[in-house]
Formats: sequence, structure tokens, C-alpha cells
Amino acid sequence: MTEHLIALQNALRSESTLEALGLAARHTIIARTLKGISVDGTAFRQYSPGYSKKRARHDLPVSPVNLMWDDSEKGMLNSITHTVFQDLSGLELFIGDAQKALIASYHNDLGAGRSKVIRHFWALSEDELNALSKITDEQIEKVLQMQNLK
Repeated sequence: MTEHLIALQNALRSESTLEALGLAARHTIIARTLKGISVDGTAFRQYSPGYSKKRARHDLPVSPVNLMWDDSEKGMLNSITHTVFQDLSGLELFIGDAQKALIASYHNDLGAGRSKVIRHFWALSEDELNALSKITDEQIEKVLQMQNLK
């Protein structure tokens, strides 16, 4: 039985599993934020009237509030990336561009604009984490099948 547990542990601590988790976490945060939804499931507070006018002048939508000014690869959300720890003990999700990371900290923690509006986007909810656990469940399923335990 010990070899089966080792196989399970190795499957869960594999680079491919951690890469899949990192990509899925990134996608989850971006998709939710683009819908204008905070990590707690509520809609983001609307942009201020002045900022809404500025967005409209640049042909950018004012609703839903999606924290996107630039949808190129240099945009804040598109700068989200991850790295897998060398010892395969986990991974870190982060914003790879220092300037975009600072902007994200204003939105998420410090408050953006004159009104210091906080729009929490930089986390995963319990439901989102449960959805990500399907990735590890699939890996466990594969190992159990390979070990003829299922």
C-alpha cells in the first residue's frame, strides 16, 4: 500500500499538475474580474463619473467594471503569471510586471482613485478553490487506474 501512496503523492507534486493549477488559477481570476465580480461574488463598485467619462473618451466600456484599461499582453490582468517551486511543493501566482503589480495593489488593497475604492479581485474564493481541486482529483483518478485500485 505504501507504494500506492507514494505514487499519489508524486502525481500531486508533479510539475504538470502544478502548472495546470497555476494556469487554471490565473484563468479563474481573469475571467471573474472581466465579468466585474469581486472574489466574494459581488459586483465591483462602479467607476466614478469622471473616470467613466475618461474611459468613454477612449472607447472603453464603463460597465461592467473590469479593471482593464489595456487588453494587450501588457495589461494588468494579462500580466498575471505563476511559477512552480523547484521542490514541487507548490506554486506562486503573481503579477509579473512591477508597475502592474502596484496598480493591482491599489485596486485590491490600498484603494484606487480619489475615493480610494477597493475592488477585491486578487484571491480565489472557496468555490473557486474547490473547482480547481478537480485538477488534482483527475490526477488521483489516473494514478488509481494505473495502480488498478479503482
